[in-house]
Amino acid sequence: MLRAMAQSALDEVLAGLPPGAEPVVETTGEPVAVEAALRDAPDLGIVVLAGPVPDRPPPVDLYGDLHVRGLTVVCVPPAHDIP
Repeated sequence: MLRAMAQSALDEVLAGLPPGAEPVVETTGEPVAVEAALRDAPDLGIVVLAGPVPDRPPPVDLYGDLHVRGLTVVCVPPAHDIP
């Protein structure tokens, strides 16, 4: 059930992308990679975090990285965490 809910939420967000736009997908969970995904995403873009939870939080400026740039971040739990 949780897997279907996560997939449905991701599908809904991706359906809202303008034609030709592609999300930035990060699958390692490494803080430096999460930071790079946020940096590389275009303004008003979508970043999908689909990796394991990092041991330490990535350096994210919620105001500057997300709010000002209008980024949407979608987190998809690892498959082993979904019943």
